[in-house]
Amino acid sequence: MTLAVQEGLGSSVVEWSKDKESVEQFATIKPQLKRAVEQAINSGLQSGPVLGYPVLDSRITIHSVQIGRGCSMPMLTAGAMNITKILLKQTDIRLAEPVMAVEIIAEEDVITAVLQDLTRRRGEVDYTQDRSTDEGVGLAVLRGTV
Repeated sequence: MTLAVQEGLGSSVVEWSKDKESVEQFATIKPQLKRAVEQAINSGLQSGPVLGYPVLDSRITIHSVQIGRGCSMPMLTAGAMNITKILLKQTDIRLAEPVMAVEIIAEEDVITAVLQDLTRRRGEVDYTQDRSTDEGVGLAVLRGTV
C-alpha cells in the first residue's frame, strides 16, 4: 500500500488517487475491500501520533494497494491502520490546543498548589512576582499560558 499525506481543509479526508495507473489498479479491487481500506485509514487517523489525539485537517491519498490471495479482512485493516500510523509519525503533526494567557493572583500559602495544577495541565509560567497588600497579606502573581 502506498499513501501520501497533505494538509487538508478542516476535516480529514481519505481519497483514492486519480492518476491513470492507480485507477486501473483500483478497478481490480472489490468495493468491500476498498471500503475496508478507507475505514482502516480513518481509524488510524482517530488515534494520531501526538498524545493519541485524532488527526484533523489532513488529506490521505491512496496511490496503490496490493492485496495478496487469501488475505483476511482483519489482516487488511490492521495493515492499513499500521501504514497510516507510520506515515503520520513521519510527518510534521502538531497538536491543536486552545491557548490562553492568564494572570493569577493568589495568597502565598496556595501558590504551590496553583503551580502544580498549571504544570499538570501543561501550562507555562512566564514569571512570578510577589505583591504586598495594605493588610500585610503576601500575594503572588503568576502570568503564563494554559
